[in-house]
Amino acid sequence: MNGYLNNIENQLSNIHQLPAKKRLDLIINHPSPIKLLRSMPTADLLLTLRELGAESSLELVEMLHPRQVQELLDLEIWSQDRLNARAAGFYFSLLFAANRDTAISQIHGLDIELIGLMFKLVTKIYDLTCNEEPEDYPDLYSLSPDGRFIVCFSEKEGDAGLAQSLHTLLLELYHRDMPFALRLLESLRFELASGLEEASLRFRNSRLLDLGILPTDERLIYFSTVSPSEIRHALAQSPKPLGQPENTLPIKAVNQKIDERYPYLLKALAQVSPERVERLWYEVNHAFVNMYASLSGDFGDREHMNQVGDYVKFLLDLGLLQHCQGQKEMAAESLNKASGKLLIRFGRTTLVNLRKRLIEKTKDINYIFGSDFCHGDLPLREVAQALSLAEPRFYEGLTDAKKLTVRYFLRLNDLNATINAVNELIFRAELVGKNGVGFTSDALKAHSHLSHASILARSLVNRFRGETDLLASISENVIKEIFSDQGRLKKEFVKTANSFMQAWSLTRLPQHNAQEIEEKNRHFLSSVLIQLEQNWRLVIG
Repeated sequence: MNGYLNNIENQLSNIHQLPAKKRLDLIINHPSPIKLLRSMPTADLLLTLRELGAESSLELVEMLHPRQVQELLDLEIWSQDRLNARAAGFYFSLLFAANRDTAISQIHGLDIELIGLMFKLVTKIYDLTCNEEPEDYPDLYSLSPDGRFIVCFSEKEGDAGLAQSLHTLLLELYHRDMPFALRLLESLRFELASGLEEASLRFRNSRLLDLGILPTDERLIYFSTVSPSEIRHALAQSPKPLGQPENTLPIKAVNQKIDERYPYLLKALAQVSPERVERLWYEVNHAFVNMYASLSGDFGDREHMNQVGDYVKFLLDLGLLQHCQGQKEMAAESLNKASGKLLIRFGRTTLVNLRKRLIEKTKDINYIFGSDFCHGDLPLREVAQALSLAEPRFYEGLTDAKKLTVRYFLRLNDLNATINAVNELIFRAELVGKNGVGFTSDALKAHSHLSHASILARSLVNRFRGETDLLASISENVIKEIFSDQGRLKKEFVKTANSFMQAWSLTRLPQHNAQEIEEKNRHFLSSVLIQLEQNWRLVIG
């Protein structure tokens, strides 16, 4: 017997890594497919059903235990703690498509409050003994066998699947246990949907805790920043005993493979004890499952789970870097001192602080950044927009011009590139603003389409020509004044531009970082001059 159980455990330990079709074949061809299937963690079941698709998973659905059905629904039919009728209808329809008789037993094993809530959402119940009757009968309705109740089902498009499934369920209950069905309808007439929802959520949250998923408000701890006092305490505290993990977390979405993308974590794991490594993965999995529950909550999306898993590991690596203050040889000591939870929060605080710096700057000189950073040059604008999302993202076009997508931060190089981009964006905004070249919010009201480079380019050309309106439009005839016959910028124009920028630097650069800002000045000016020479129409705007 023990050998048989061990065989199932061995097969389950790696089943989530198999392709979906091979998982299906393994289960169906197993000597005891029902026992194997019912031993699978709910997260693995969900991934399998999602990857197989509805039609190909009917054999598995038929074998599910009611407890597994309840856990699947816990993960799948709620959106921000509200029941999603369309999702519930999909799963109920799937149960009936797999096996009508089995579906009744599976649904009968669900929380009665949940079933009641579903009825409240997609039905109206009339008691004929109280002289109640619908004004118009929908296409789908049911009259109870005793002639007392009329149940009218919703005709809304999103309710169709759930309405049809509950109609089928009600007819089966009339046939199998009519007293129960009548008591259910009687009680539902006087139940409030809000009360049923509250009870359903209470039972759901209790089961989610078994998967390591905290209630919504408690999950927010992973998204809260670490205060300076917490950081000082973490740096000073002595190593703590490992203790017991918070839970065993059956969800295996976080890949424990650590590579060169996580240099501080890689260094630390090579030097700490096996017990600390094991404990760390409990902590990381706990962080992952709760952050993912808030970021998405779709535990059937393997690709997104892997992305968030890598993001959590990045935050852990960044937290280690911060904790050991960049001394990689101290990474193991930091890992022994601080919990995985604190290090992950520490890492995320760095991203939030970078975003905060950007947002605080936009408050001071918002007009020169423009609405949604519209004055920012490519790709700086997209970097700022990605960083300002609810969860900070990395703009891939910053390091690969062929990509226009955003993703979670994955490596320290992403952060370094973003920090440089934010610094450059702030510098350019300050340079062309009222404390720099001199443009005010009134001057830029009619020029929301101009980037910082365009603003500087126009001002340089118009200044060279002696125009009073430095943002005046520049025609093809006008632009000829700054180009030589060979199609190059005139030396006089380049000299004038350099002289102006140098004069501005001398009068406005702060002494403590004058050299750094002067270098940025030269770099920005060179970039603008090159763009003017290569495609003046594009940069002039």
